[in-house]
Amino acid sequence: FPGSCWNANLSEGTPATGPIGTTAMWESDGFLNSGTSGAAKVNLYSFNTIGWLRTIGVNLSAGGYRVKFNYGVTAYNATTPAVTTATDDTVKFLISNDGGTTWTVLHSWDSPNSTVSNISNDYSYNLSSYTGANTVFAFYASDGTVDDAPDYEFFVDNFVVEVLPPPCTTPSSQPSALNFTSVTYNSIAGSFTGSGANKYLVVQTLNSTLTANPVNGTVYTAGQSLGGGTVVQASANTSFTKTGLSSLNNYHFLNPIVL
Repeated sequence: FPGSCWNANLSEGTPATGPIGTTAMWESDGFLNSGTSGAAKVNLYSFNTIGWLRTIGVNLSAGGYRVKFNYGVTAYNATTPAVTTATDDTVKFLISNDGGTTWTVLHSWDSPNSTVSNISNDYSYNLSSYTGANTVFAFYASDGTVDDAPDYEFFVDNFVVEVLPPPCTTPSSQPSALNFTSVTYNSIAGSFTGSGANKYLVVQTLNSTLTANPVNGTVYTAGQSLGGGTVVQASANTSFTKTGLSSLNNYHFLNPIVL
């Protein structure tokens, strides 16, 4: 990184306009501060700063592609979780079907220091509706207009655009033995026994059940709403951590669902 596939010398602007400046905020480092190279990161601390990380054009005219990558958040220059005080910061993942003239937000991580963990999180998006011959992707990072105290880093690694894999086979059993290993006034860690599935969906809710079940063919990501709850994790991991909880609420973490 950045190599010939990325441009990090981009700044300012909005998700509607695209970048208009040439200051670099994204830089190379080891993923989640493990090692010193291979991944991209942005430091969110100084308010009124905006940085972009943009790809070169990708030809999707044949159709049937997806984009996927890993992401996570750590405290500044550390591997530990970030301070979870709510902020007006945001990181957005965008796509442009016309080479960067117009942009569409595919996913937003608002106040990422309090909503994204310091472990590797998976993101995947079905690009079947995008067939531009010069499709561009970008990450937009803004520290907002409020001078917030948290000083942390958002990481991206293993970014790939690839042909969609064949449909998955429905697993024959569900995971079991959900166990909570660490509980504090604003966080919880848990683990469970896997069932041999490719991925597991962990959902947090204030209710004892969900109002809607996961939908086949839908790719779920951390922070996404589902049945009155919120997706904590959608990955192959059989353990999870959730921060930013309130001691005034009773939370339910449903037995993980196979994907």
